[in-house]
Amino acid sequence: MSNKAYVYDPITREFVGVARLDRDPLGGGFLLPANATYTRPELMDGKAAIYDSKSDKWTQVTDLRGIDVYNVDGGHAYVVEQLGDLPDSVTTTKPEPPAGKLIDRFKVDSGEWLYRDDYTGVVVYITSHGGAVTLTATDKVISEGYTTKQRPSDAYNWDAKKQDWVLDKAKQAELDKQVLDSADAQLTCLMSQMCAWLTIESYKPKTDQRGGNILSPVKIDEMLQGLPSSVETDLMRNAWSRATYIEFTNATTQSFAQILDMSKDQLRIAMTEAKALG
Repeated sequence: MSNKAYVYDPITREFVGVARLDRDPLGGGFLLPANATYTRPELMDGKAAIYDSKSDKWTQVTDLRGIDVYNVDGGHAYVVEQLGDLPDSVTTTKPEPPAGKLIDRFKVDSGEWLYRDDYTGVVVYITSHGGAVTLTATDKVISEGYTTKQRPSDAYNWDAKKQDWVLDKAKQAELDKQVLDSADAQLTCLMSQMCAWLTIESYKPKTDQRGGNILSPVKIDEMLQGLPSSVETDLMRNAWSRATYIEFTNATTQSFAQILDMSKDQLRIAMTEAKALG
């Protein structure tokens, strides 16, 4: 009888090595330890020997532990830790996406990876109203109802046939009217304030010791010239250059009157004098 035994793991029953046996002090044989057999396993590359105690035989099981495999749906990598054949959900072929591409999936029948465009950070616009959406790595395609073309303005509608934004002239006219109406409203307010400032400045005594904080017509001109050019500010500049009226009830007019300790009667006189100045 051989003085060697072949040891296997008590849980997985996988062959782990060879043991030298001690002689049995009560007889002429050897002492066989637990989880060991005299039957020698056949060792093969890429295989693990598994012992079956009922048949006293070893079977060969695929051993790919320690190698990198990749999930066929997305390419997630991990290391094999279990014995046995690989499941259909993984492959040993490493994905290598080109620049600007992301992993899509593994095509089993051809044994190759498929890649898709990387839309991470791409801004697209909803064709129904032009709102912007930023895509992420999970977006595989630009879906219907979205475009990479930015809407020029609210006056444009999406034309599915032309695949482009098309100007709606009626909507543009309505938007232009809204801008002008808004400019008129702002102009009326600004003109009232500026005329009030001019009125108060004309009344201000030359011996006033208050530090000259009240706006003068020159300062108002400078302020208007410093505003960014737009439809509204251009209209305001033009109107100010032609301004000839003031408002007694304007809140700013009343505030400056209080600063100068002017009574309502004095304010009326000042405004009358300012009006006469043209």
